[in-house]
Amino acid sequence: MSTANAAEVSASSIRGIEDALGADARSLLDHKCQGIPKDVLHLPGPDVVDRVYAATDRPVPVLRNLQHVLSTGRLAGTGYVSILPVDQGIEHSGGASFAKNVAYFDPEQIVKLAIEGGCNAVASTLGVLGSVARRYAHKIPFIVKVNHNEFLSYPNKFDQILFGRVEQAYDMGAAAVGATIYFGSDESTRQLQEVARAFEEAHDLGMFTVLWCYLRNNGFKKDGVDYSVAADLTGQANHMGVTIQADIIKQKLPENNGGYLALDYGKTSPLVYDQLTTDNPIDLTRWQVANCYMGRIGLINSVASRRAPATWRRRCAPPSSTSGPVVRASSRAARPSRSRWPRASSSSTPSRTSTPTAASPSRRKPAFGLVTVHGMFMKIERPGVPSKADRETRSCTWGRVANDRHSTSRQRGGTAPGGAALRRRLRRRHAAHRRSVHLRERAFRQ
Repeated sequence: MSTANAAEVSASSIRGIEDALGADARSLLDHKCQGIPKDVLHLPGPDVVDRVYAATDRPVPVLRNLQHVLSTGRLAGTGYVSILPVDQGIEHSGGASFAKNVAYFDPEQIVKLAIEGGCNAVASTLGVLGSVARRYAHKIPFIVKVNHNEFLSYPNKFDQILFGRVEQAYDMGAAAVGATIYFGSDESTRQLQEVARAFEEAHDLGMFTVLWCYLRNNGFKKDGVDYSVAADLTGQANHMGVTIQADIIKQKLPENNGGYLALDYGKTSPLVYDQLTTDNPIDLTRWQVANCYMGRIGLINSVASRRAPATWRRRCAPPSSTSGPVVRASSRAARPSRSRWPRASSSSTPSRTSTPTAASPSRRKPAFGLVTVHGMFMKIERPGVPSKADRETRSCTWGRVANDRHSTSRQRGGTAPGGAALRRRLRRRHAAHRRSVHLRERAFRQ
């Protein structure tokens, strides 16, 4: 593309953004954050792994996974990635999510849509991704969400429970695991402990982690205002999420502020409301970013709720570069197009045997909303080749496990565990060995 054509496309895109924002265009596009300047943030980019993550204690395979996603896909080299998240069959019910396009009850159609749409990854449940892992795990990175809020108990409660193990995600070749914590709910303490242990295991196995940090408590609603989307409360949820070493935080865009003050609980500072934030949604979003270690941990933002006024939803979608390393995404990601069946690639006539297709982004968007993350994500690859010492340790471990397996079989008078069980036992022992070596090295340094 020539320089002149590129300039025309850029100008056309800016005009389209201004038209979408309407009367709010200038207040958003020309806004400059004063409370938390852009210079103090760790901004997204294709080199974010070198600038930020390389200094952390994440294992090398995790860093390699994060860097790989920045170098692949249709957004390679931009510092951005796109993810297709479809777990609403559990979180909202299958009927609410797929009735308008029942073909997407088939997990293969979901994964195909992510591939044809040029996504960097697809995030879904253990069952969805496991049912097609052997066919697609090597074609697109998998993010396996290991806990959910089952939506069938009556009355329903705000509780995320484990639907699978991290090791199952590793066995299917997943690049990452995801989990949700309902901060403020009655079971949030247990959820926090479970997810912290799961994330530690995921890092040991070379997978990075994504945490959905949502607030759930009826007490957060007061005088007709829902403070579960307040900037100060959601920012604190982000801060707790990065504390358990989530590599990416998923959060809703803030729709208001002053949750601590209105609910009269917890601790805060007047500076948060007087100097560091304003009513502008860019400032509110930047407060969320600041709580993610000033952008050291990537933030995914979904769009404002459909219950919010239309003017607010428009204001919540300015260019993300104005607020820092923040992501805009569809909060209704699993709602397909209104056509009952996927459109065939060679004909416009709906067919029960056709498969969903996604044209190039410049022509037609996929039926599902895309999540776009600033500056990082995953690789569909197992942890790297171990060192010579690790190989020797693993060789000794094989001998011990083989002897244990043989003796156990003779004692029981039956067959020994299969290959999958043997591999799981080896991985547990190898992870324990790595942790013990790390503790010894840390004690030596101290």
